[in-house]
Amino acid sequence: MRNTSLLNIKHMSAGMLLSCSFLFVAPHALASNTPSDLDVSLAGSGSTLLEYRHSGLEPDIFRDWNHPAFATYVNNDGSFTIVGATDIACDDCGDFTTERKMVIVRFAADGSYIGEGVTDSSFLTAAAFSHDGNKVIGAGEVSFNNRVLRKFNLDGSLDTSFADGGSYADIDQRLPTVPAIFIDRENRILVSFHREKGLSRFLPDGTLDTSFGVDGSTGAGTLNYASYENPGADIVQSDDGHYYALTKGVSGSPYILKYDESGQIVTTFGNSGILEMQEEHVHRIVALPDNGVATITSNYQGQQAKVLRYNSDGELEAESPVIAQNSSDTGYIQLGVGQGGQIYQVNDEHLLTAITWLGRTASWQMTTRTLFAMWNIDDLTPVLSFDDGADDNNNGIRVHDVFGFDSSNPLTNQQLTQDAQGRFVLIGHTVANGQDNIEDGVASWAVVRLLGDSDGEPVVDTTPDAFEFEPALDMALSSTVTSNAVTILGIEAATLVSITGGEYSIGCGGSFTSAEGNINNEQTICVRHTSANDWDTETTTTLNVGGVTADFISRTMFDPDYEPDTTPEPFNFEPQSDVPVLERVVSNTVTITGIDAPATISVSNGDYSIGCSDELTNVAGEIDNQQTVCVSHVSAFGCLAETTTVLTVGGVQASFTSTTLDDSLDSDGDGISDCIDTSPYDAAEASLNLGGGNTMDIATDNGEFRDIELIDPEETSNQEGRPENYDFPYSLVSYEVVNLNPGDSITVNLEYPANLPAGTRIFKYSDDAGYVEFESAVINGNQVTLTLTDGGEGDADGIENGTIVDPVGPAALSDSGDGGDGGDGGSNNERTPEKRSKTFLGSTSLWLLLGFTLLARRRFLTKRS
Repeated sequence: MRNTSLLNIKHMSAGMLLSCSFLFVAPHALASNTPSDLDVSLAGSGSTLLEYRHSGLEPDIFRDWNHPAFATYVNNDGSFTIVGATDIACDDCGDFTTERKMVIVRFAADGSYIGEGVTDSSFLTAAAFSHDGNKVIGAGEVSFNNRVLRKFNLDGSLDTSFADGGSYADIDQRLPTVPAIFIDRENRILVSFHREKGLSRFLPDGTLDTSFGVDGSTGAGTLNYASYENPGADIVQSDDGHYYALTKGVSGSPYILKYDESGQIVTTFGNSGILEMQEEHVHRIVALPDNGVATITSNYQGQQAKVLRYNSDGELEAESPVIAQNSSDTGYIQLGVGQGGQIYQVNDEHLLTAITWLGRTASWQMTTRTLFAMWNIDDLTPVLSFDDGADDNNNGIRVHDVFGFDSSNPLTNQQLTQDAQGRFVLIGHTVANGQDNIEDGVASWAVVRLLGDSDGEPVVDTTPDAFEFEPALDMALSSTVTSNAVTILGIEAATLVSITGGEYSIGCGGSFTSAEGNINNEQTICVRHTSANDWDTETTTTLNVGGVTADFISRTMFDPDYEPDTTPEPFNFEPQSDVPVLERVVSNTVTITGIDAPATISVSNGDYSIGCSDELTNVAGEIDNQQTVCVSHVSAFGCLAETTTVLTVGGVQASFTSTTLDDSLDSDGDGISDCIDTSPYDAAEASLNLGGGNTMDIATDNGEFRDIELIDPEETSNQEGRPENYDFPYSLVSYEVVNLNPGDSITVNLEYPANLPAGTRIFKYSDDAGYVEFESAVINGNQVTLTLTDGGEGDADGIENGTIVDPVGPAALSDSGDGGDGGDGGSNNERTPEKRSKTFLGSTSLWLLLGFTLLARRRFLTKRS
């Protein structure tokens, strides 16, 4: 039976000496133990690093940082389960030999390794264990800004009963970048704190709880948030069902918000439901028996650290003395505390805190340790018996020289708790980057264990290894179904057996019972139940052995006369207009309803995604009732051009159509339509279609373009001066540059799709003068640089009026003549551009090439700007 002496500690003032029953002698100790003493049954010292390297990873120097811990759980037998990250070997990762994966690792109560479960998730940011420790909820990203919420079994596999095959796709963007995850008493999942959606709640099956807040989320209320997410959230639930959420605003100030069970802000708390903390650092929070809340605070330097207690209205009820204690025996003086403080309610009367203690010697030699303290809840005075006789201070505070925990974040991934034997356990992410084996791929997490209520004796392991039953399919109606036999392993003494929804037999003989019993190591056990009395229906029996559960599921056979309905209710996709040219367009989400068996799904002229993730396919498949689906395609090239994708589900079709931008839009007024202009909002640069899949770019260093167009030399009215034996492969480009000061000189750069051949000459054209060579033009490869002066050289109108008119183009020596004296030309080029056709109409493939060229340039210019 568990020692309850600590649970019976009575309240005392800071100056009183307490007489208590913490006087016992363990075999390994010569003096009386206190609850703050280290439990040396853990690795012989009371603290250790829990070290893990994936079994398939060879030692290799590839990094010098430690893997984080995202969630921890202390099991009934004192063993530990950690959700962390690891590197695994990767043969198809390009230049990398490893890749990161989320892993679930089990360690024994003495710190030794037991086993692992590697998931397929690479980018995890937060996790939480179910109340029984048998499932893990994890949040992270599957690709940039595409977040998911997933449920895992302890072997790393997805729990496919959760959401869509084990994963909820966050298409509504409710999950923050670095969330806090909390599982309430009804096993609902809460996630916070998103800068727009605030606190969101999901049902145990992974669907959004639309009864919570507004359509599943509370909203951020009046908090002022930056464009980025703020880490450091925490969530707790009080006995009256209310939720407290800790977060930070844009200024870095911490806030505690209070919501009722339906997701509405509790306006009587703090300032209209929001309590702004005056301290710069606020650590974890804990709900109290009076439905209030307590936390640890400190200033920016980690000094003046205290425990604060607020009532259910957000009023300050009590504060502890400053948490400070020098380590006089080693000469260290306390400087402050780290940010990652943990707080735990031991019982209705006491709180336990654990913080990173920062100290120095007189010569400023620095060290970090862990400081534990116990407090009376009602007035936050220290519990002196916590460290009675352990040091010279006797002030309810104990500093231990143990492995340092990471304190870089107000919500570091640690857990402070009390195990089934009454021992206090601090476990989680540690700063272990200096270890040599970190570079060999070892992940190290830290654990410290205090005696608490225990007597220091080793714990008998009564928690078995995980076991499972095989499902029984195609069973007859209302028949007795018996599971396969499983062998219970990994326990050191008899452990409790209980069952829900059936009976069990130890030894798998003829005797079955539903009453609680006991089973020993290496004994076998079977379960049985009566199958459903309806076709194609499941029956589940849950067996619990020493806290480890397994389900036995039977399913009855299909109705032999049943003809499944695979024709869904009609569904529709909404058309989208004004979409960019040649961009990936995704439809709205539709839910398939009205079928009671999987229906075939196929698509034409596009792709589809079941679940609306980023995994697209055009291969026919199957879809189930209530699953969601989206379709996608690449928009057309050209203005006001349509693309249509047709999705067929069980013979029912729906079309999704996108229409590109209106060709009448010319936002910058340069004469080029927005839908094909690579810089639709910048009149100082543009791109022109030359036909044949070619484009040219034009840019000015001053002023703005107007009336850009191409002129076919064959159609100019004045052919005088046009050079014989020369072709104009890219025609002439005509434009005006406006918004100049009279007499200004500008530089215009023309960039063609290929280097201009040797001997190329640049000609200006006007209806009055015909063709005149512009000898000052500079040719460099595929670029031509023109220096033009308003009213002077290069200005066709010859007037200082703030506008330069400039029809111009390159003339290249044709194949049929020597071209006269020619010019010095540009650099040599292997490809001479073909003479431009009088029409701009090209083949489909060339149009597509042009489109992708424009698209690439548009993206480049967008990034550059």
